[in-house]
This record gives sequence, structure tokens and C-alpha cells, in this order.
Amino acid sequence: MSEAVGSCGTVASVDGDRVEVMIGVVSACNHCQAKVACGVVRAANRTVHARAAVPLAPGDAVRLELSAASARLALAVAFVAPLVVALAAMAGLLWSGAGDAVAGVGALLSVAAYFGLVRVLRGTLTRSLRIDAVPEPV
Repeated sequence: MSEAVGSCGTVASVDGDRVEVMIGVVSACNHCQAKVACGVVRAANRTVHARAAVPLAPGDAVRLELSAASARLALAVAFVAPLVVALAAMAGLLWSGAGDAVAGVGALLSVAAYFGLVRVLRGTLTRSLRIDAVPEPV
């Protein structure tokens, strides 16, 4: 993949061309005195589901790759679009004469509806945001 965003991990399980990969998450906050207050208590492993182009086995070292275009789409769906929806709903409600509280609640409800729509369309989004597991060279 050209211009791919990626991370390394270990195959935990295989189901056909689908693999479950464990990625170790390392925190830079391990020695910080305030880590409990900010929510970083420990480093942990994360599980990612990916598609394998070649046969893999549990324990294989792989690199997870997401194309730059897919990464931009994911950022747009998760962060940019909800912000635009909230601001548009709030501006529309304020422009129509609704009070601040009503506009705020309306913006929150519109974002909730947006994420409900994303949930309904998750199958389509999953096909667009494909993560590939590529074997690491030894």
C-alpha cells in the first residue's frame, strides 16, 4: 500500500481471511505522578480485526496497514462530520429563534442521530475502511 498508516502486532486468532491482531499499547505516562487523575492507569493490549491477504497463523508478527485515504475517511466520519452536524443544528436553531438551551440540546440530539446513522451504515463503512494484515519481514 502506498501512503499507509500502520502498526505492528501479533496474530491472536485466524478465521479464514479474517485475523484478530493484538497490539501492545505503550504509554509515555508510566512515570508521571498525575497519571491516575488523567485516566492513564496502565498500558494494555488492544485487539484489531483485519483482513489477511496471505495465510497467517496465531503468533505471526504482522503489520496492520490502513491506507491514508481510509484514515482520512475515518477521521472525517468520527470527528469532522459530527462537529459540522452539531454546529449546523445549533446555528439553525439559534437562527430560528430558539434559546441557547434548546439549541444546545438540539445539537446534542442531532449528533446522537448522526452516530445512530453511522451505526446503521457500519457495514458499508467497514468495507470502505479496510485494515490489512501484512506479514512482518523476519
